[in-house]
Amino acid sequence: MAGEFSTLAVSVLGGIGTGIVGLIGLRLQHRYAANTNQITTTLQEIESLIDLCTETATKVWQKVGDPTSEDVAETICYLHEIGSFIRFITVRVPNSKIRLDNSLVNFRVAATGDNFDVTGRAPDFYRKLEIRSAASQLKISCREVDFDRRTLHIPFLS
Repeated sequence: MAGEFSTLAVSVLGGIGTGIVGLIGLRLQHRYAANTNQITTTLQEIESLIDLCTETATKVWQKVGDPTSEDVAETICYLHEIGSFIRFITVRVPNSKIRLDNSLVNFRVAATGDNFDVTGRAPDFYRKLEIRSAASQLKISCREVDFDRRTLHIPFLS
């Protein structure tokens, strides 16, 4: 009788232990998936903000300089939002700071330049190319961070 009771106790305790380990594993997997989705959503939002900022910065450079223009203020707001989202990503994704910070600085310089908000600045129609080029580079940097984040980092396999 004692042997049967110990077998029953081991079976019950083993099942409970397996269930607890399974629940812990599911919790970890759920947390990882939630973090991955949040980072992916943030990277997509950065790309959409880059498009909006590119459009408004191009409008600013195609007009005579006016620091009180609504497009100037909107461009500055977009640049601030992009910077905030990139800081969010660089804190959570290892080795992303080097890749994103340089591209962000290049995009800011292309979008604002030296005389972005100077009164009476002459229109610069060719600035559009520089802004779009820097925007494309920033988007590529975001996609590289996303790709690098998803790789397994196992030598000889990835």
